[in-house]
Amino acid sequence: MDYLIFWALMGIATGMAAHAKGLNVGGWIVYGLLLGPIALIHSIVAKPPAPAEPPPPPAVPADAGDWSPGQTIRHGDRRVVLLSVDGDRARVRLGNSEYVAPLAELAA
Repeated sequence: MDYLIFWALMGIATGMAAHAKGLNVGGWIVYGLLLGPIALIHSIVAKPPAPAEPPPPPAVPADAGDWSPGQTIRHGDRRVVLLSVDGDRARVRLGNSEYVAPLAELAA
C-alpha cells in the first residue's frame, strides 16, 4: 500500500512541477506514475515551452497611406466612401450604412 501511495505522490508532484512551467499536466502525471523520481527530476529541469511567434501582419496595400477620408473607392461593383483608416482597417460608408473592412479587401 505504501508503494502505491509513493507512486501516486510522484505522479502528482510531477504534474504540479509541469503545471508551474506551463507544460501538459496530464502527460506529465502519467509519466510520473510510470517512472516516479526520474520523471519528477525531469519535470523540474525541463524548460518551459517557447512563446508562440505573433502572426504576420495582414497585407496592406502600398498606397494605403495615401488614402484620405472622403475619398470614393470602388469596391467590386459598388462605390464606398472612406471615412477613416485605422491600421489595417478602414471605416467606410455604403449608402446610409457604415462598415469596417480590411484595407486589403478594399484595395482588391
